Amino acid sequence: MVQKEISMYLNSFYKQNKNKIIVILTLVLLIFFVFLSIFLNAKNHESKVLVTVEVVPKDSIIILNNQKISNKDIYLEPGKYNYKVEHKNFSTYSSSLVVSKNSHPNILVGLSPNNEKGQKWYKRNKSAYREIQQKSFEISKEYNEYMAKKWPIINSLPIKDPYFTIGYTRDGNENITITINAPSARYRQEALNFLIKKGFDPTNYKIDFIGYKNPLTNNYEKDK
Repeated sequence: MVQKEISMYLNSFYKQNKNKIIVILTLVLLIFFVFLSIFLNAKNHESKVLVTVEVVPKDSIIILNNQKISNKDIYLEPGKYNYKVEHKNFSTYSSSLVVSKNSHPNILVGLSPNNEKGQKWYKRNKSAYREIQQKSFEISKEYNEYMAKKWPIINSLPIKDPYFTIGYTRDGNENITITINAPSARYRQEALNFLIKKGFDPTNYKIDFIGYKNPLTNNYEKDK
C-alpha cells in the first residue's frame, strides 16, 4: 500500500515538473561534458609545450615540419621543428624551432615585402609589425631572466682578459656550455681559477676549450 502511494506521488510529481526535470538533467549533462572536455584537453597537453604563433601578414601560410598550421598558438611535443612562413608579395622566411619545457618557444614573424604591392601593404600596417616586435622582445626578456636564474654564472659573462676570454653558448634544452678561449694550458687554468674566485665551481658546467695553440703544429685547435 505504501509503495503504491509513493509510486503515485512520484508519477504525479514527474508529470507536474516534467519540463523542469528535463531542463535540470540537461544542464547537469552539459556541465559534465564541459568538465570532461576540459579534463581530456588538459591530459592531451600534459606532455606538450605551448608555442606562441603570430605572423604578419596574418593570412600568411605557415608550414611546420611539412604540415600547414594555423596562425594561432599551438601545443607541440618537445623536440626540434623546421618551419617556414610564406605569402605572395613577401619574402619567404625559414627557420628552426627547438621546443622544450620552460623555453617559451615561439614563431613570431613579420615578413619583408619583396615588391611594390608588398611595400604598400607594409606601410599601411606598420603597427602590426611593431606589435609583433614588442611581443618578441617581451618573450625574449622573460626567457633570459629565467635562464639567468637557472644559470647565475651567465650574469657575469662574457669575461675578457688579455690572456683568455670566457663566454657561453646555449642549446635548445635550457642548458649552457661555458666557452674558454685561451692559447695555452696555463691560461686555460687561469681562466678556471678566475671562475673559482668568482664563486663558481667549474665542475658544475660543461666547458668547451677553444683557441688552444698546438706548439707542435703552431696552429690553433679546439678540444674534441
